[in-house]
Amino acid sequence: MMADKQACRLIFAVVLAGTVAACSSFGGCKSSACVEDERVSADVENTLHAHPAFRMGNIHVQAKDGIVYLSGLVDTESEQMDAASIAGDVPGVRKVVNNLGVNNIN
Repeated sequence: MMADKQACRLIFAVVLAGTVAACSSFGGCKSSACVEDERVSADVENTLHAHPAFRMGNIHVQAKDGIVYLSGLVDTESEQMDAASIAGDVPGVRKVVNNLGVNNIN
């Protein structure tokens, strides 16, 4: 039962990440809002990847209007919560939607 729930969360996270990425790249938006979203995304990614708990590439970050969407896999529930907390402290982030899955293949 728990594995089914985690599989559903992971599928949802992957679909959401793909949808958000497709929407943000459609039309190549160059408005100041799009530029700010790209800056916030980059700042969150850089902050997370600089943290020793997170390996490069495990977390995908997408920002839209100050809302940051995290997706991907981390090793523990603690890392899942820490990633959201770290992202929430980045300037320009109003809210974090944490769609990170926990990898149970350790």
